[in-house]
Amino acid sequence: MMEWERRSIDDRNPTVDLGTLNTVSLLPTVEFRPGHFSGVTPYLSTSIGVNVNSFSEDNDAVKISHANTFAYRLAGGLDFPLAPNLMLNTEAAWKRNRGGLEINNQDAGSFDASSISLLVGVRYTF
Repeated sequence: MMEWERRSIDDRNPTVDLGTLNTVSLLPTVEFRPGHFSGVTPYLSTSIGVNVNSFSEDNDAVKISHANTFAYRLAGGLDFPLAPNLMLNTEAAWKRNRGGLEINNQDAGSFDASSISLLVGVRYTF
């Protein structure tokens, strides 16, 4: 699985837009489907991989350095049948993205860009 996220990063005191964090996550995934219950198929999935983080500064006075991080994703969902091979898919997922942070070449502790996703889509099996 490959996921992409983009988010704006602000400084809290005073509120200043520092830039944009882009994360591409590469996650080999294992999915467990215990069976069908009244046509609905529940599932759980887990993934371990890497978050490739890049940061674009909007403020030239601040230089932010970060690292690529370990990625772990845990998800669960339901497939609702629409046709024999077509399903409505719903999913809730949590993905870990935590690592070290430097601001202007000084250690600034760590950052936490972990996310919770709610997904709705269509699944076709063949």
